[in-house]
Amino acid sequence: MNRLELKHVSIKNFQSLIEADIDFSHFEDCLIKVSGFNNTESTATSNGSGKSSLFEAILWTLYQSTSSGNKEVSNSLTGENVSVDLQFSLNNDIYLISRQMSAVTFGKLNPETGLFDDFSATNRSETNKKILEVIGITKDMFLNTIFISQNSQALMFSRLSPASRKERIEELVDIDSQMSELTDRASSKLKEATARRDFDQRTVNDLEVKKSMLMTDIGSLKQQLDSLDEEIKAESSKVEEDFSEREQSLQEKLKSQEEKLEKLTAESQELLDPVNADIRRLEDEILKFDTVIKQLKTQLVNLQNSSICPTCGRPFDETDKHSFDEMKAKLEQELADNFSKKQKTGFSLQTLSEKKEQIITAFKKKSTEFTNMITALQNELNVLERKKQSSKSNLSAIQAKQQLLKEQSVKKNKELEDTSLLYKVSIGHLEVSSQRVEILEDLKKRLLVEFRSYILGKILEQFNQILLQMSEQVFDDKKIQIIFKKNKIDIEIQSSKFSQSYESLSGGEKRKTDLVLILAQQKLLSQVTDSSSNVLILDEVLENMDEVAMNSSLNLIQSCQQQGMSIFVISHTEYQAVNFDYEVRVVKESTGSLVEILRS
Repeated sequence: MNRLELKHVSIKNFQSLIEADIDFSHFEDCLIKVSGFNNTESTATSNGSGKSSLFEAILWTLYQSTSSGNKEVSNSLTGENVSVDLQFSLNNDIYLISRQMSAVTFGKLNPETGLFDDFSATNRSETNKKILEVIGITKDMFLNTIFISQNSQALMFSRLSPASRKERIEELVDIDSQMSELTDRASSKLKEATARRDFDQRTVNDLEVKKSMLMTDIGSLKQQLDSLDEEIKAESSKVEEDFSEREQSLQEKLKSQEEKLEKLTAESQELLDPVNADIRRLEDEILKFDTVIKQLKTQLVNLQNSSICPTCGRPFDETDKHSFDEMKAKLEQELADNFSKKQKTGFSLQTLSEKKEQIITAFKKKSTEFTNMITALQNELNVLERKKQSSKSNLSAIQAKQQLLKEQSVKKNKELEDTSLLYKVSIGHLEVSSQRVEILEDLKKRLLVEFRSYILGKILEQFNQILLQMSEQVFDDKKIQIIFKKNKIDIEIQSSKFSQSYESLSGGEKRKTDLVLILAQQKLLSQVTDSSSNVLILDEVLENMDEVAMNSSLNLIQSCQQQGMSIFVISHTEYQAVNFDYEVRVVKESTGSLVEILRS
């Protein structure tokens, strides 16, 4: 339960007040009238005496400005600097604010030492922020639930626009805090879902980039493979057609030359064979001539050296001389004939040898031409073969490169297939996470709008119950009701016969209605949020009422008084029918106002 209790206030030189000291513990469960007396002029009323300044000082101490927004609050009569010390408790912790025009300190009571530990921030601005954080209630809400100032009537519930009234109720019951757990959980889930969706989106984006890169790589590989196919076709054509045709042509030429050489050899051999035969024959004849000549020479020598007749074997005598000479002449003649024949045969052999040499020379010359041609063709074939082998090597290299690129293409296509599958799965995940975000966003929106409206509707039902109970105490046959429609709140005063808008009420009825709305808001605050205060200050709320309305309103005020609450009624009207527990008199003199507290 958040209970803000004012403990003690000590005021010096605040506006017209010279000095005031109020201990709120003396006023528990009391109804206190705050009256003003102006002794500076005999014809003056209580207005200007400083009745409201007692409580404006509290407001200024908490929020740095009065209900009218004034920050300059020093006593103009004394010229002294203002000083206010305010003690209050919140959830059993006791705090002290000491504020002057140019300085502020903030302390928190240390139960062990009984002293106030400095709770101020590093500078005045930060200290003011810290005070607001601790009290946890805005100035406007303070002016609508604790200090109902005559200067803040524009902030009254009835004076607000229909849309602002809705906002007032939401602020009053702190609907944001009531929904915070739900909205925090929804926001947390939405944050998780959004993070997951963003992760899925990044994954999809990355996979899209990867797919694009893979498709680019695959396209590049396809172009390279197409180019290699053309190179392979060109090299294969070169090997299979160009080289083959050239090789075949060279082989045919080589074969033709070899056949010509073979034919030349055969023809030459045909020419040489009879010549060789004649040469061998002539060589044999010369050998024979040599043998015969040798034999004849031997016979002639033997004949010349012998004394015996070679034919009859008897010694030569004179009678045989003629025969000897004949025989010698015959041998010499045979020898000469054989020499002549040998010489002729030698001439014939020389002629044949020359002919043979001519044939061989002609054959060698022609065969050399053929051989050179054959060698040239063989060299050309060898060069062609080397080119063919080089082309085959190039073809093999291109085919190897093609195979490598095919393997890379297969790998890239498999990677693209896997990536596409993963992309499809990731798209599914993204759709699910996006749907989850949409659902949670819609849920959060419904929490913020529809469920918020539902809670607000229930709170307004409770508010109307409170208004109904309070209306019975100030109206005879009327009840104040809140009509909530299209995010706007209208105020109706309903009777058994007709309904009226707030704007159509008379001045007195408006003031009664305002009072009921003020007290109903405070009771609603207590019921819905367990928040309360020990003080309610009504600044001239009952003015301009007739006696009956005033009495019924005071009775309502007393009936709404919570345990331990002090209700201060600031007024310059005398209430004969009401017994106040205390009267706080603010008496204005020439130098300023002083405060007297009287027990009724």
